[in-house]
Amino acid sequence: MLFKTEKEEVKKVKKLLKLANSLVKKNNFENALSLYSQVMNYKEIDDGLKKDLSKLQDNLILYLKMNEAYVLAKDSNFKKLKEVLDSINELKEKIKIENPEMNNMVNYITNHHNFVTNFYNIHLNREKFDTTLKILYNLLKKKDTDKAVQYYQELLDCYKFLSLHENYEQKLKLYNQVKNAYTDLHLFSRK
Repeated sequence: MLFKTEKEEVKKVKKLLKLANSLVKKNNFENALSLYSQVMNYKEIDDGLKKDLSKLQDNLILYLKMNEAYVLAKDSNFKKLKEVLDSINELKEKIKIENPEMNNMVNYITNHHNFVTNFYNIHLNREKFDTTLKILYNLLKKKDTDKAVQYYQELLDCYKFLSLHENYEQKLKLYNQVKNAYTDLHLFSRK
């Protein structure tokens, strides 16, 4: 049996958890984190509240991972970014199933996740474009035009993706590289 002070403590924890969850639903994560810290200061957490606490932890971890993804993208740490984006997806799916009332929060994170994933995909396509262009010219030097044509198609695929996301100057630069590769491919195939 809980003593009066323990019952009061459980009531306070319930109230803090309820308030923290309502803040998460409103995407007010900083204040929810503050309340979560207050909850963690209590010595005893009732078994009935542990599940609610676990759900709150998942929501806040998801928010913190999304912040980490932004920092990794800003720092161009793409290898680690891919891992974090994958873990965000997993946790997001878990929350959708176990905590469907957090749909607004999941949508909020999904929008941010999509933005950072797009940034990541642009980076990958830039790298692939540069690598493919180098391989294409190496093949032309070796007079392997059949294989170079295959790489030209990959170059076009990268260009199509990047042209949707780059600024005008970058698009023009990429276009000129594709055009020059086409011209060189055409000239080498005639020899």
